[in-house]
Amino acid sequence: MNKNLNINYLYQNYLDMNLKDRFDFSVMIYCDYGVLSPDERRTILSRIFHHLNPGGKLLLDFFTIAKFNDFKEQQTWEFCSDGGFWRPDEYIALSGFYKYQDNVTLDLITVISKEEIVPYYLWNTYFSKEHLIQEAKNIGFKVCAVFSDVAGRIYQSDSDTIAILLEK
Repeated sequence: MNKNLNINYLYQNYLDMNLKDRFDFSVMIYCDYGVLSPDERRTILSRIFHHLNPGGKLLLDFFTIAKFNDFKEQQTWEFCSDGGFWRPDEYIALSGFYKYQDNVTLDLITVISKEEIVPYYLWNTYFSKEHLIQEAKNIGFKVCAVFSDVAGRIYQSDSDTIAILLEK
């Protein structure tokens, strides 16, 4: 398993950290929030909330229900003779994209090289704006602003992503 690509490994290391510091600002972007289970999301939001100073902010983004609705189940393959995203040397990537209940998808990428066969399971949960706001409010956050992306684009209900600026 490549620990650099395993979000659960990163998440577990975050939980194991014994931070004593407080912060004014925290960021969780690239829609990483959606790869966590509901319990993991509650835990990480609680930890961030705890480590923020009063008035501290959290910028969070996530994939939307509109993106989930546009998600296409399919299977593809790619031959990379000179390497590529998954490896620096020659490989074949077999990819399957699957939809599940509760607005969850799986991108299953199996990388086949001369040395090994490695599957990567990329799970994502997609959220409505209201659902994510409720999860944040349950922890104690207040909503400062809602955007279509972390660059601050004006919120559009049909956007593929939503970014929310939260305050402790």
